Amino acid sequence: MNDDKILRGSSRFFLSGFKDSYLVNDIMAQGGMGIIYEATTKSGQKVVIKQAIENSNQPQELAKKILQKEAAILKRVVNRNIVSFMDESQDDEVYYYVMEKINGSNLFEVCNGKPMNILEGTRIMLEICSGMKYLHDFNIIHRDLNPKNIMMDGTTPVIIDFSSAETLQTKDEVIRIKGSKIGTKLFSAPEQFNLGESSKKSDIYSIGMVYLFILTGNIPEKGLDEINQYLSRKISNPKARSLISQCVKKEPQKRIGSIGEIEKTLKIIFEEAEMADESPTDNNIEEVFVKIDGNLYEIKNALTIGRKHDCNKTTCGEQGELDITIDNPFVSRHHFKVRRGASGKIFAEDLGSKNGTAVSVDGGKTFSMIIHGKETEIYRGDIIALGYKRDLGPKQIIEIVGSE
Repeated sequence: MNDDKILRGSSRFFLSGFKDSYLVNDIMAQGGMGIIYEATTKSGQKVVIKQAIENSNQPQELAKKILQKEAAILKRVVNRNIVSFMDESQDDEVYYYVMEKINGSNLFEVCNGKPMNILEGTRIMLEICSGMKYLHDFNIIHRDLNPKNIMMDGTTPVIIDFSSAETLQTKDEVIRIKGSKIGTKLFSAPEQFNLGESSKKSDIYSIGMVYLFILTGNIPEKGLDEINQYLSRKISNPKARSLISQCVKKEPQKRIGSIGEIEKTLKIIFEEAEMADESPTDNNIEEVFVKIDGNLYEIKNALTIGRKHDCNKTTCGEQGELDITIDNPFVSRHHFKVRRGASGKIFAEDLGSKNGTAVSVDGGKTFSMIIHGKETEIYRGDIIALGYKRDLGPKQIIEIVGSE
């Protein structure tokens, strides 16, 4: 390959396609499969160019064939939720193809630690499914659907990166490549990593994980072993919780049958969320209480809980008065706060207690520590332990309950 056809440092150069010529401005990414450039058309439109390069593990001809296969897939699809193919190389020596440049952030950047509400999150998921169903109708599987491969063009999600995509011969075909590990670990189906197998059901798994990420802003790092507990703690909408669970079954045959079925449930979730008041008043939020030693205390705004003591500026500094006091030596003076937001969600916070605070989502069988100073979302049915050690268990129990 001619060296003048690869960007070096701040050098800029032109590439000529069949439809236009492109001024290459900068390298966006570079890896074993090729180089991705940002470029500009003669009319000033920003585009992305993906160019095949050879390396020690990949001869030029092989790199070219891989990239041509990717381009051939994109040429077949025209959908608002899939990145658009624009042009390709007319140079026999250098192969590249050109696609539109999405100017927004990717979904990982948008949602990481910042979960969307059920209405907006489901709207975006419906559009992602529209693009994925379009692919599946052509028997194309993406094989690496994850938040970093979904760009936000304003409010429209656009699926990118078809480097792992494959075209199936039949709708039920399973591609088997022994030793292959395709995709992104936390978002790709286990069979892709463990068995080198991929199918439409693999994409369905990824759809479930992306929806989970949109609604929670995170993914449990230990994967499937923690999914059920994570769902019960983090997803309050029962239909969304059930849908995700059906998508991310470990065995492909147990997953929901098709993206069309996913869309039907998503539409129901969206319509119900649209009908509901997204900023409910105190009159239409269901009552929730903390239950301590048989006594109920309604959570309206925030409740601060601690050990019974003479609370003044000398003993507590700037700490405010307690809302609920507990006569228990294992409870700190200002131990714990529970807060209810305008949307009705409930949050717990350890206030720097000496003996710690933990939460159980399984009726007290297991507990997870609440990090000091960081609010943790909790739900009705959860059990809070004030004063908790793994070897000794809880010292004071608080239950989160509905009206009795």
